[in-house]
Amino acid sequence: MQRKSLWKLSAALALPVLAFTASSQAVVVYSTGGFETPTYNPGALGGQDGWTDISDPTNTHTAAITSGGNAPTTPQAVTFTSTQTIAGDNVAQYFRLLNFTPGGAGSGTEIVDVKFDMKAPAFANTPNLKTIVGIEAHNVNDDNLGAAYAGYTGGANTRVYDALAGGPNEHSADSGVATGSYANYEIILDFVNSTSSVKVNGTTLLTTTFLLSPGGGGDLSYLNLAYYNGNGEAVLFDNLSVTATPEPASLSILGLAGLGLLARRRK
Repeated sequence: MQRKSLWKLSAALALPVLAFTASSQAVVVYSTGGFETPTYNPGALGGQDGWTDISDPTNTHTAAITSGGNAPTTPQAVTFTSTQTIAGDNVAQYFRLLNFTPGGAGSGTEIVDVKFDMKAPAFANTPNLKTIVGIEAHNVNDDNLGAAYAGYTGGANTRVYDALAGGPNEHSADSGVATGSYANYEIILDFVNSTSSVKVNGTTLLTTTFLLSPGGGGDLSYLNLAYYNGNGEAVLFDNLSVTATPEPASLSILGLAGLGLLARRRK
């Protein structure tokens, strides 16, 4: 009777340890380190740490490492400006290659979290075109798996979008963040259920399914820092990182494996 009670106590104590061990297995896929030195130095973003300018040639833009960073990694940040120079949509964008396959080749058993801080102003929207700026996550087929953009349609707060404003796949919500203030944005890519969610300051505001082209798969090929239909306003980015963790089912398997070890010891 005493041995049985001891086993129950051991199991009760072991489960939190197993849960902690599983939840702590996050892998850092990429981090800017807050855009701080020595990796990043004041000046143009393009050419630093693998970032490449792939903007439309008709777009006037700058993306530079400047002051104005957000805690805890102040003082540096990326200051991004864009000015539309012709009628219609055009985009300023900077590309960062990742080539990450969640869970290993073909397994797709991970959740990827793209986090960044962004400070967006009250944009002066071009007639019939919303100004939006943010980060996009793409697979190798150029499918936009998920995105988090800031936009503005009046009032005190910015809006958050998960697709190009005005497009057929657009979803948006009040971000709850005042214009001109830093907020933390997250793009949660669930490669098990093929869904993308957007969080602002820890609150999930939008969720949608991956829109894959024929043959499009579950990989995270690259990030885009993108600015659509700009009117010269400056947007700040800081503390960009990408992490991957096992999806909940995998954590449960780890827990069951731990219980199996306990049961073996009981015998």
